[in-house]
Amino acid sequence: MTETEAKKALTEIWEAGLYGRDFVHRLTIEQFASACNGIGPARWPAERRAKLDKWLAVFRRAADVHDCRFTYDNDGTRQSFDMANDELEKNCLILANLKYAWYNPVRYFARHGAHLIGAACREFGWEAYDEAFGKTHNQEEMKCTE
Repeated sequence: MTETEAKKALTEIWEAGLYGRDFVHRLTIEQFASACNGIGPARWPAERRAKLDKWLAVFRRAADVHDCRFTYDNDGTRQSFDMANDELEKNCLILANLKYAWYNPVRYFARHGAHLIGAACREFGWEAYDEAFGKTHNQEEMKCTE
């Protein structure tokens, strides 16, 4: 993500009123951009995440907030893992509601997708969360020993 793309993403997050917007706006542009890897865990190939970004474009900004939570607000506990995933689901619902009017049937498919994304992250996301905690924790240890 370029600096220009990061600034645009942060503006979209703020204007949508997503949960966690205050948190991501406290990050530097560089921190934000480096945390946001698209929809899906970092261990997945970039091509797979790019396809999900295309198919689930309406949810991209919710995923950006989620990536930042996993990267910078991760204490390794189940409580913060659950909070990040609940926030992701709520943000996906907000984005679905903003994108599609109440009378558009696609809105309800998107809302269902938001629930599926939340459930998938809760069910299968612990490994990605734990990996992110390990990376952050190891970087902090390296800073302390320098």
